[in-house]
Amino acid sequence: MISKAGKDKGRWYVIIGFDLEKERVLVCDGEKRKLEKPKLKNPIHLQFTNYYLREIRDKILSGQRIFNEEIRNAIRRLVGEEEVCK
Repeated sequence: MISKAGKDKGRWYVIIGFDLEKERVLVCDGEKRKLEKPKLKNPIHLQFTNYYLREIRDKILSGQRIFNEEIRNAIRRLVGEEEVCK
């Protein structure tokens, strides 16, 4: 997903969790916003894409540990593919 509002406008993120009480999603990019301190973002300020990172999703669902480097690399691969498609 891509941030469409705020100082981080245009930055790609991965959803890693939800805060249902505040109606926010927890996002990180593995670089500026790391897993240890994810950003709490209003879903209205996010542009959802048709992409999902299967390897990250599977690890989250199975309770395995994910690393910032994995998220960074997955986003770089995805953004690279997106730019080629334009």
